[in-house]
Amino acid sequence: AKLQLVENLLLHEQMKRWEAAGFHAERIGDADRVIQFILQYECWESLRDAELVRMFVDAGMPEREGILREDMLLALKTVLTWEILPLQELQRDCLEQKLSAHISEPGDEGDQRFELAQRLRIDMSVKMSRDAFESRGIPVGRIGTLMASRVHAQFQHIDGCSSAQLREWYHGACLSEEQGVDDREMARLWKKVAVWACLPPGDLRMECDTRGLTLKGIVQKGDIEAQRDHLLFELLVSERAKDWETRGVQA
Repeated sequence: AKLQLVENLLLHEQMKRWEAAGFHAERIGDADRVIQFILQYECWESLRDAELVRMFVDAGMPEREGILREDMLLALKTVLTWEILPLQELQRDCLEQKLSAHISEPGDEGDQRFELAQRLRIDMSVKMSRDAFESRGIPVGRIGTLMASRVHAQFQHIDGCSSAQLREWYHGACLSEEQGVDDREMARLWKKVAVWACLPPGDLRMECDTRGLTLKGIVQKGDIEAQRDHLLFELLVSERAKDWETRGVQA
């Protein structure tokens, strides 16, 4: 019993040292996991720059020119921390980042931890890429990081669509066949709709107001949600009308 007490005291002191070194030992609460964490981190530290970049990108982080080695190591360390934190700690981290800590589909604790860790990873990745997202027309601040990630994936899908696929979407959006609309324009319109579809009700209303669209009888947030598809169509027609005007075509 006395030997066990000594071992516990030594382990407690070691955990405090690991905590001070930035390995979140107290939050992880498991010495074996902390040791594996440290070994993995030391492995990353030994990598050459090109290998570290590959690990960084494989972890779901954005590939960027000029990113510092220490920033990549910190991001990898953070991602690994989330992968091994207990569920309660992950929920706390989500709330601190203003993310939902709600589990979409209740399962075992491992599945729940994975879902929250993924949520945090995506949030960090998008924040690193915020300027790039915004420059592509994805309003991260308005729709949030998780939704921005989905919109970015949709943009990538649109960019990879053939002419036939773009035209199928264009007709599916109830826009009539017309001369002068090319693939680039159809892709631009599709991306506009992808963003509008994710806007919060207040921002969607503001978008309509800016274009002078009358929201007949739509007053409450719930009313906007109920008529979101209709409003998206009206916004799309408004966007096309603006383009027709610039080309001298009567809408």
